Amino acid sequence: MGSVFVRYRTPEGMRKVKHPIEGDISAKDLIMSLAEAADGELDNLKEQVQEGDNPGYIIVLNGANLSSVGGLDAVITDGDEVTILLMVSGG
Repeated sequence: MGSVFVRYRTPEGMRKVKHPIEGDISAKDLIMSLAEAADGELDNLKEQVQEGDNPGYIIVLNGANLSSVGGLDAVITDGDEVTILLMVSGG
């Protein structure tokens, strides 16, 4: 069994977790699994991913925007680093 290092923002600040994975998985499967373990903190992202998109978030895999490395079908492997950022705009 391997693990992925994930960072995401909560109301209390950035959370860093070591999330277990079994073999290589897709980014979509990682997000769904992570959301189940995150006690509701990633429910909005989970809902968007289930609908097939993630427009309110920037997801970074090993320093690259997920959309440029395969999107939700990108392969996540043991030791990868994932950062989930909420897009913010203002004016």
